[in-house]
Amino acid sequence: MNIQTLINKFFICLSVALSLFSSAHALLPPLWEGTAEIKAIFEDVQFAALLGSGELIEEIKRTETGWKIVTNKSELQVTVTYLPMDHPGPARFGLQFTRL
Repeated sequence: MNIQTLINKFFICLSVALSLFSSAHALLPPLWEGTAEIKAIFEDVQFAALLGSGELIEEIKRTETGWKIVTNKSELQVTVTYLPMDHPGPARFGLQFTRL
């Protein structure tokens, strides 16, 4: 099994878990915030625009300000900025992509 197949299976499982446990996310944000951030990164059009379709993700690493994503051709820093909340529920955040 190659790395791309493993990554695809990981994100399928992640999507299923997020949809099944969305209420748990509201109750336990620290437990689920990382998965929500990664899911948002991969769904963001900027992410696809910055990486070529032939790039293979080799590493996803938590940083002090967000996530570092390393591919076989480039590196991205994704800064996660949490937005103020006016009601209970899942945290809202913005993403800023920087090619390293």
